[in-house]
Amino acid sequence: MSRSGILSRLVLKSSNERLLFLTGINLTLLNFILVQHAAVAFREAEIAVLLFSLSFFSGISAGYFLSDRLGRSWVKRFLPLFLGLQLLLLVFLQPLHHVISSDVDRWADGKSLPGDLGVWVGFGVGFLLMSVGATSLYSVFLPAAIQDGQNLRRSYSIEILGSIVGLALVPILAGVSQEFLLSGYFVAFFFLCINAGVSRPALLGLAVIMVSFLMGFERWDKSTSGWFYKRWYGSWVSDVAYTRYTPYHKIEVLELDDGEFMLALNGKRQFARGSHFLYSYYLAEYPARLLGSPTVCLMGCGSMSTVGRIGDFVPSIRIVDLDPEVFKTSKRFFPQYNRLNELDNWTFTADDAKHFMANNDEQFDLILHDIPPAKSRQIALTYTREFFSSVKEHLSSGGMFSIASLTPLSETSRYGKRMIATLADVFDRYFLLEIGSSVYFYGGGEGMPVLDRETLRNAIDHSSRDRIKIYLQGEVDDLVAGAKIITVNNVGDLIYE
Repeated sequence: MSRSGILSRLVLKSSNERLLFLTGINLTLLNFILVQHAAVAFREAEIAVLLFSLSFFSGISAGYFLSDRLGRSWVKRFLPLFLGLQLLLLVFLQPLHHVISSDVDRWADGKSLPGDLGVWVGFGVGFLLMSVGATSLYSVFLPAAIQDGQNLRRSYSIEILGSIVGLALVPILAGVSQEFLLSGYFVAFFFLCINAGVSRPALLGLAVIMVSFLMGFERWDKSTSGWFYKRWYGSWVSDVAYTRYTPYHKIEVLELDDGEFMLALNGKRQFARGSHFLYSYYLAEYPARLLGSPTVCLMGCGSMSTVGRIGDFVPSIRIVDLDPEVFKTSKRFFPQYNRLNELDNWTFTADDAKHFMANNDEQFDLILHDIPPAKSRQIALTYTREFFSSVKEHLSSGGMFSIASLTPLSETSRYGKRMIATLADVFDRYFLLEIGSSVYFYGGGEGMPVLDRETLRNAIDHSSRDRIKIYLQGEVDDLVAGAKIITVNNVGDLIYE
């Protein structure tokens, strides 16, 4: 086909074709934005994606069903209303889900109904709102165009092309800021309204709404998030001091009533001061002291208080995290814990932990797993036999891998036992420390020193030493006997435990 022939196919020749192209862009940008906010509101990324997928296809089905019942004049009236619903979802979905779930739970308690009923009712309301506001109106345009005589194949191709353009815009716009991402969506929506024939006064009103929302979004977002956190964590949360959206996270720094800060990722607490004194000691400093002066790889950064724990006596620390904005945020707000400004023996690599381990030949004496619990498929892949095996390959002779489970090894919880059983299946030598509901696993290859219980306890330089339970290798095997090994094929057994 000649170049002119190709160009003629790419030219959008009618209002319907421009509508379909803009619809593809709009749907893709809106999908990404709503999934971001739904993941924070529902506090479960897998549930958010599932519910949004259901709402997406439900909305398309509703739009197709109504396409021959809604004239162009009705669509023009509905477009501003749909934008308003979408903006309300972006700001209020998190507090709305919390209010519904907590109120229904209180009602269910009095009726002896299941304790998680409120959460599911909240999911249902979110599903209905997203079904109505996300896709239903957009999906009217394709059947309408076909009914107007538009070629079916070309119509689909144009809408898919728009979706591809929208997909290409997502990392560019989201990488700058959430306001840039929203601006891209608003521009596409505004031009869609022009092509749909929305009147000039309505277009002017839409422009005012869009500009006002962009100007007020950060303030409103912080306000509603602060309201939620005060009710979720308690009145000791004073305010939201900082918010940053990235393609991977919603990063928030909460200011507490004592002037301290707390780090939250996607609506969940990632670090608070107490973690530095217990979690970071046993995850990082304890194994580092056992090894003496190890070279360290830290997978997942969070607050990086583990770096502050060991930075004085280890020769090098390689910090690996997919999201550089988390690193920048923690460097700014938690310097008293990570001490990155004082230390010069660390380097940061923006990479996925799985990709880093699969494409790097470096050997480390100590590898620290500081990645959040396995509550989504992407994260759960770093809790599998395959991933732990790749970590083992990067340990030097005598090296050690350190990882924590914040779930107790009780009979009622299989999460911790499955995780430890998987680790025991991979590593040749290992032992376990348990304190309260937290478990710390240390494993290595054949060269890892075998230490007795007294030596392991004497090496603990922490006020909790007398409360620590120590499990040697044979005792660990007995503890997790019969527990399922987690692989890439059954990570759902860990996520949904």
